[in-house]
Amino acid sequence: MPNQDQNPFETTHTGARTYPEMFSLQIREGAFYLAFRSGQHSDVFATNLVFAKRLGRMILRQIEEFEKANGVQIEGSLPDEPMKSPIQNK
Repeated sequence: MPNQDQNPFETTHTGARTYPEMFSLQIREGAFYLAFRSGQHSDVFATNLVFAKRLGRMILRQIEEFEKANGVQIEGSLPDEPMKSPIQNK
């Protein structure tokens, strides 16, 4: 088991890494489920909604920092959200 102080994203990390081909998120019965699949292997994680909300905020914050540092705008509309027309973006 890695030391809690180790950064799991360091290039010297020698633990197993899974590069998922797909992932799914679901909230049901008051729990947050996150599933990753790669080939025939899948991992499902279940946790509470506090974790889910923090995860969403952490990801959004890091993307916003990336956009600011690189002068780019990453499209983030969800498939069920209306998209702005090019006229509205002017």
